[in-house]
Amino acid sequence: MPDPGSNSERSRVVIDGQEFLLRLALEEEMEWVLEGMIDCAIETMPAHERPSAERGALRSVAEMNLQRFGGGEERASEMFLLQGPEGLTGFLWMSTVQDSNTGETTSFILDIYVVPAYRCRGLGGFLMTAAESWTRTKGLKKVFLNVGFENEKGRRLYDRLGYRVAAMWMSKEID
Repeated sequence: MPDPGSNSERSRVVIDGQEFLLRLALEEEMEWVLEGMIDCAIETMPAHERPSAERGALRSVAEMNLQRFGGGEERASEMFLLQGPEGLTGFLWMSTVQDSNTGETTSFILDIYVVPAYRCRGLGGFLMTAAESWTRTKGLKKVFLNVGFENEKGRRLYDRLGYRVAAMWMSKEID
């Protein structure tokens, strides 16, 4: 089971003969993370909205989210990067939140991303296992995440790992 907070063997995985290491992100790597967050945001959009997505506007939102949830003496969140033999291949951004219905403190996957060339190889499952391990190390019993309705691969992965729908967001364009 990966432990994203350590440099132990548990934070490493070998897939197809390639070793991947999950480690804390460095400040100078945030530009790469921002680009992944923008790609994630576009992929999460309904297909009909993707052609009109403006990367500049999405970047502003991603930067705002990083400021809102990151850094500080008492970190509200932790960003982990997945390092592969050819460079960065993904990230996992974790936080603790208070459930608005129960008041229970839970963990929340703010963002999870795997570079398209490395998808469907087990790295998403590795990151999800790391998220669950992070949750346990915080003494928490539940983890939440958002997934786009059209993200069928992600939804299948989360379903296979035992995640269930807890809420659903709906939207409507107003003229």
